[in-house]
Amino acid sequence: MKKIVVLLVCLLLFAACKKENTVEHKKRVGVVFSVGGLGDHSFNDSTNEGIKAVEAQGVIVKRVEPANPSEDEMYLREFAENNFDVVVGIGFLMEDSLKKVAMEYPEQKFMGIDMNLDLPNVKSLIFHEKQGSFLVGALAAMVSEGRPVGFVGAAQSPMINAMGEGFAEGARYVDPQIEVVSSYTPGPNPFNDPARGYEIATSMIETQEVEVIYHAAGGTGLGVFQASKEKGTYAIGVDTDQDGFEPGTVITSMIKSLDRVAERELNTILSGDFEAGIEMQNLENGGVRITETPFELGVIGDEKRFREIQEKLISGEIVVEDYRK
Repeated sequence: MKKIVVLLVCLLLFAACKKENTVEHKKRVGVVFSVGGLGDHSFNDSTNEGIKAVEAQGVIVKRVEPANPSEDEMYLREFAENNFDVVVGIGFLMEDSLKKVAMEYPEQKFMGIDMNLDLPNVKSLIFHEKQGSFLVGALAAMVSEGRPVGFVGAAQSPMINAMGEGFAEGARYVDPQIEVVSSYTPGPNPFNDPARGYEIATSMIETQEVEVIYHAAGGTGLGVFQASKEKGTYAIGVDTDQDGFEPGTVITSMIKSLDRVAERELNTILSGDFEAGIEMQNLENGGVRITETPFELGVIGDEKRFREIQEKLISGEIVVEDYRK
């Protein structure tokens, strides 16, 4: 009888262990979004599309939207302390915070988007924004046919400044004499101030006769689109495909393929294949690209020449220096 009881206990324990082993561990990803948060129709929203694709596969995703950059470090540390499988930081403004937390938690895996961090536990994904901005600058000059072109940036920073510089270089590659007008967004919400974007763009158009405006200012760019539509000029979007906001006015967008890159890299890391390091996304590998809208609208005067410029950028015949070098 005693042997039978022991046997039953063993069988029950075995069954319990087997059941426990068959319960799949749910992977967890903690995401700290950049300033402007979700709903910016730009950088954050595009990245979130890739994250949602991973989430649809059964991964648990916890999202936080800091009210300002001073909160970034707190949220990153909270995810690390709770042993999330991957902690994702989004946006160059978070670089210092992620670096600090990553060094405090060397066993934690991190992914930094738009961050140039060479750490053993961080996968850094950077984009050649200046190269893509050069391309849309060339396009703007061809569309404007000698009239001034403009750039509206958010807060001045190495990345935003480089995008403005790339835009100007591309425009002057096509027309060395073209006037390039640049302005940045003052105030507490440079990435999410459509009213200020509207004011800046309206001023550029009315006082300096700017024909095409390229923005690198998140939600602020929506005001740029509105002003361009009202004044009958053109605009260029950024980060994601923004052509549909004001069809016919927004003639193209300089896309950073954040959705594709975020989905690809998260799946790779969660599968156990984590490889730290810095990986550049550019025109050559498709991490940076533009829409086909300008060709569909027929707004480029010399499409053949523009395609040639695009191919020269991809091949490296035209070299645009990355600001991080």
